[in-house]
Amino acid sequence: PSNNLLETLGKTKLLLVARIFSTVYNILMNLILIPIHGLAGAAIATGSSLLLLKIITFIISRKYISIKLVDMNHFKILAASMPIIITAIAFYFYDLSIENIFGLIAFFISLGISYVLLLFLLKIFTEQEKKMAFDIFKEARNKLKLS
Repeated sequence: PSNNLLETLGKTKLLLVARIFSTVYNILMNLILIPIHGLAGAAIATGSSLLLLKIITFIISRKYISIKLVDMNHFKILAASMPIIITAIAFYFYDLSIENIFGLIAFFISLGISYVLLLFLLKIFTEQEKKMAFDIFKEARNKLKLS
């Protein structure tokens, strides 16, 4: 969104500088991280350079239009994501693995369920979204009873 805003405002030179800076950062991080971490290092370098680009364009965009910086829902979503992030880091750094494909599927399903439950507990969803989710759950339960 910030990229589009800068393009619409005709601030393409600023956007170009931000993209060049992000690209140089990406190349340097790849040179540092790939020899150490391989493919994961490349992913970290690319992800962090994209995040850097978003932060830079957001900061530049704030000069031209009023943008709300912090919304508590963002922190709540991040908090709900923490178990997944911590698990991914643990699997990578401690070389954990699940040998059985069914165990792996059950593991990811449990992570997804815990994420959605945390979102409910942190009151991210509106009442309309909660009602829609419960209606879908009821409909699925009724279909399972008919089978």
